[in-house]
Amino acid sequence: PPTFPRRARTIRPMRPAPGLAIALYGWLSDYGRSYIRPLYGLLITVLVGIPFFWWHLCGFWRAIGHSLANTFGVFGFRRELIGADVLTALPGLLKVLAAAQTVAGIVLLFLLGVAIRNRFRLRHQAIFSKRASPYFARCRLQRACRSDARLSGGAQR
Repeated sequence: PPTFPRRARTIRPMRPAPGLAIALYGWLSDYGRSYIRPLYGLLITVLVGIPFFWWHLCGFWRAIGHSLANTFGVFGFRRELIGADVLTALPGLLKVLAAAQTVAGIVLLFLLGVAIRNRFRLRHQAIFSKRASPYFARCRLQRACRSDARLSGGAQR
C-alpha cells in the first residue's frame, strides 16, 4: 500500500480579538505608567450613570449618590447608602448599567493601584538605586582605592 507522509497539525484556538486586553491596558492606563487616565475613567463612569439614574430616581443628588455607590461598589458603599427596595425597583436596563459601573469601577481602581505602585516603585528605585546614589558611588570609590592601596603596599585611608 502507498505511504503518505504525515504532517503534524496543530489546532489553534480561536480568539476573537487576540490583542484586545493589552490594547485596553495601554489605552486605559498607559501600561501602568499613568494614574490620571484611570481617574478620568472613574469620573467618566460616574458621570455617564448620573443622567439615567436622575431620570428614574427623580433627584439629582440621589442620582449622583447612586452612581458613586455603583462605581465604588467594591468598598461596600452600595449596601450602606442605597436601600434594597431602591435596587429591586430599578428597571432591568438600569440594573445592567449599575453592574457595568461596578465592573468598570473595579477595573479602573485596580489600574489606578497599579499605576500608583509603579510610580512609587520608580521613585524608590531612583532614590535607593546603587547606581544613582552618590553615597554608594563614594563607597565604591573608597573600596577601589583601598584595594589599590593593598595591592601596591601603600597605607589605607
